[in-house]
Amino acid sequence: MQRSWIRCGLVLAGVILGAALGGDVAFARINDGTWEVGGYVANEKFSNSAEVKDFLAVGARGAYFIKANHGVEIDFDTGSGDSRKKSKPSVDVTRLTVGYIHNITLKGREKFTPFVKFNYGKIDVDNGTDSGSRSLIGVGGGFRYFYTPRVALRLDGRIYR
Repeated sequence: MQRSWIRCGLVLAGVILGAALGGDVAFARINDGTWEVGGYVANEKFSNSAEVKDFLAVGARGAYFIKANHGVEIDFDTGSGDSRKKSKPSVDVTRLTVGYIHNITLKGREKFTPFVKFNYGKIDVDNGTDSGSRSLIGVGGGFRYFYTPRVALRLDGRIYR
């Protein structure tokens, strides 16, 4: 129950931030040769076979848009979660990915900018006594809501394999 309150608080903080930045119409400003940087909070959920409880991870991302609708993005996030079994220690997870991001812009002047992204990267898992690393591929999508031409709230979801 506490995790759902944390998620609601994060969304509420984004809405308050947007209201504080102004109410004017703000159109999307992703142009050729522009950068996008920002931090994020992710709700990490692993398969049951991983024996890791859900946890929140923090990360940073940076993207360069070669064209307004084609970009390259690098993501880095880290977090720590408890084991589902009480006898096992907590697990630290670190992920570094690089990917292609495609903005779906019909006219390039909307407040909402949906996108899809494809990732390839590496995930490191360490439980204190043993560690391992694997390659991963991912696919996801979401949207940006622009409060001002340079400030946006981005909501997205990803699935990794």
